Amino acid sequence: MLAALGLCEAPQKEATFEVASIKAINGPDGPFAGRPIPAFYAENFIFLGGPGSSDPGRINYTGVTMRMLVARAYSLRFDQIAGPSWIDEQHYQLVANVPRDSDDGRVRLMLRSLVTERFQMQLHREKKIVPIYALVVVKGGPKLKPAEAPEQLTDPKKEAERERGAKARFASRRPGEQHFHLPSASVAKIIDYLSISVDRPVLDRTELQGKFAADLTYFRSPRGQEAENAVPPGPSVFEAVKAQLGLELLPTKGEVELLVIDQATRLPTAN
Repeated sequence: MLAALGLCEAPQKEATFEVASIKAINGPDGPFAGRPIPAFYAENFIFLGGPGSSDPGRINYTGVTMRMLVARAYSLRFDQIAGPSWIDEQHYQLVANVPRDSDDGRVRLMLRSLVTERFQMQLHREKKIVPIYALVVVKGGPKLKPAEAPEQLTDPKKEAERERGAKARFASRRPGEQHFHLPSASVAKIIDYLSISVDRPVLDRTELQGKFAADLTYFRSPRGQEAENAVPPGPSVFEAVKAQLGLELLPTKGEVELLVIDQATRLPTAN
């Protein structure tokens, strides 16, 4: 069963990065060894480089969790990954050189091989009927903007502007504030980002095709002791999705395919 799904096959020798380094950012050889993870990396993640970017020969993923790495490697949403609690707690930095003329699909195969090898990972798939949120279009239609042109996405000046804007928003944001800007994304990619802040898998019921530009600002609800009598200073993710994107998250049930991490080491083997 697992072999048929491609999860137990030996990684293809040619599907490997030329050079790759992956470190737990607060691990023994990470940039914050023995120190608390700075808030920026604990609450944000950055995927830079690779095919279609201004730096196609190199990828640099910073602040990413195991859930994010596996979701990216297997082209799944974040909510389709199941495993131990630390897959959302431990943050990593991955830097790798990508062979010339590699496309995005090839990079994902390389990422599968790397994660499987460095974390000694074992996986299986299963399907379940579970509580979900159905993402639908509200009455009046979506408020998504047209996607940015391809030449804008690969323009180093535009990319630098986006990075400066992201840092400026982070520096000025209020407690619990979350923001993402996607210049050219399918609904599936938008769901990837929404899945981080909701407690159920999200399934696409919009019937929207193509790519869009999406900006969303919302506030996560306080947790633990901070949650008592606390009122978020702005809209929840549910309110923001409706008001800012013209979409809605409706609670219901649906069948979801999960990729389950049965075994993995928390710290990667030496680079």
